[in-house]
Amino acid sequence: MPGGQMPEGMPAITPPAEGITPPSPENVQITLAVYIGADGWVSRIYSVVAVAPSTAATAGGFALTLTLTTQVDYQALETPIEITAPETNS
Repeated sequence: MPGGQMPEGMPAITPPAEGITPPSPENVQITLAVYIGADGWVSRIYSVVAVAPSTAATAGGFALTLTLTTQVDYQALETPIEITAPETNS
C-alpha cells in the first residue's frame, strides 16, 4: 500500500495504554513448521509464538510470559465425506 496505509476494512492499530511497554523483537520467539506429504500437499502447519516480559515490565514487578501454540492438520484432501444429520425428536 502506498504511504504505509492499511488495506480498506482492516482495524486500526492503536498504541498500547499508558504504562504498558510493548514487547521488543528480542523478547519474541516464533517457531513455524510446515509439513509436506509424499503427495506434495501441505499436511500440517504448526506454530508457536512466545512473548517474554521485557526488562521494563519486570522492573515494575509484573512478569507475564505468553505462549500461543497452533496446529492445523490437513488430511485426505479431495476425499469424499459423508455427513449424517442427527436424529430429531418430533
